[in-house]
Amino acid sequence: MTTISGLLGLSLQTPIGAAIDATRAKRELIVLALAVLAIGATAIFAAPSFWPVVIANSLIVIAGDVFGPTVAALTLGLYARKQLARRLGRNSAFDHAGNVAIALAAGAVAALALIIFAVGMPETANHDQ
Repeated sequence: MTTISGLLGLSLQTPIGAAIDATRAKRELIVLALAVLAIGATAIFAAPSFWPVVIANSLIVIAGDVFGPTVAALTLGLYARKQLARRLGRNSAFDHAGNVAIALAAGAVAALALIIFAVGMPETANHDQ
């Protein structure tokens, strides 16, 4: 499943980048990509079978192709060329900090689920025999 969507996303990176460069509606592209991402995730949850997941995953990958170049283009439009490298570095630092925060949150949820599972699991072994 991921191979199909990955190859599709890879093949569309250049045309999507060209479309981002050509449009003045960059903020709207980000909003549209977020909507596609939400719809795709909902579709995977609602219909977890092969074709719906392939289609939704492909749309998610294509939407993912929009974020990086669009944020870079918006940043380029907001900052002078001298300031661009520093600003892109700051964007990257915030991106990495967000990844760390999500990883920590996922670990906390997993630890909580493990505790709930361990505490709530009935004892199955009979030690009296």
